[in-house]
Amino acid sequence: MDVGAGETGLMEASVVPFSANPSIRESSDPSVAMVEGVKEGAKVKGIKPGQAVIQAVSIDGRIHASFHVFVFDNKKEE
Repeated sequence: MDVGAGETGLMEASVVPFSANPSIRESSDPSVAMVEGVKEGAKVKGIKPGQAVIQAVSIDGRIHASFHVFVFDNKKEE
């Protein structure tokens, strides 16, 4: 997933089976990207340029998923 610094993107990931939800989602580097929300429709907010890994884990800890987030500098030069 690519997202600009200061922007928010929809995290389209879920833990299956549905009975495993809700899940806990967290960022490997909250200074680069943060997760807003813990259920379906959670969002990833870019904080500053860099890379982070978002992890989703079922509450019982049996099901894991992760994906990379690349935050880019979206400032336009004048």
